[in-house]
Amino acid sequence: MKQLFFSLLLLCGALNLKAEDGHQLWLRPHPAAPVTVTTSAKNSPLLATARQELQRGWQGAAGATVRLTIKPDKALRNDGFRLSATSV
Repeated sequence: MKQLFFSLLLLCGALNLKAEDGHQLWLRPHPAAPVTVTTSAKNSPLLATARQELQRGWQGAAGATVRLTIKPDKALRNDGFRLSATSV
């Protein structure tokens, strides 16, 4: 009788388990910290998207101010960007 009870208890416990895939296990979304994003150029769809992505996924210091600056730089080539302590 004890063995049957233990088996049923184990079966009920096993049926309630849920598996996670690697994405859910290691890449869980974390709440974004509040950030202020400023730009040096006119508003454009590219800057608006960059601003939204930074606000949605910022993991840096809460209340930080990030400045987006667009300027040509031959060292960065076509699609490069530079990150610094004061700007992106």
